[in-house]
Amino acid sequence: MNAHIETHGIMTKSAAINAELSGTTSVIASLNRSSLTIAYAGDSAAIIGSKSNRRSPMLLTNSHDLSRPDEVARIERKGGV
Repeated sequence: MNAHIETHGIMTKSAAINAELSGTTSVIASLNRSSLTIAYAGDSAAIIGSKSNRRSPMLLTNSHDLSRPDEVARIERKGGV
């Protein structure tokens, strides 16, 4: 989480980057023994696959994308426009 906060601070302070018109996406995965935790923002995707049993890749995230009606509804419920 600190990396996200630090990057945001750098972007908002840099004259070379217009943070008002910029955006970012991120995916973080943490594997702890048999527990996989995924955190994501934006339209990044996390996909998992298995080399050993040749299963089809499985999408683990749903993009935060305004082309999805459910995402627009989620944003509006939170007070976004």
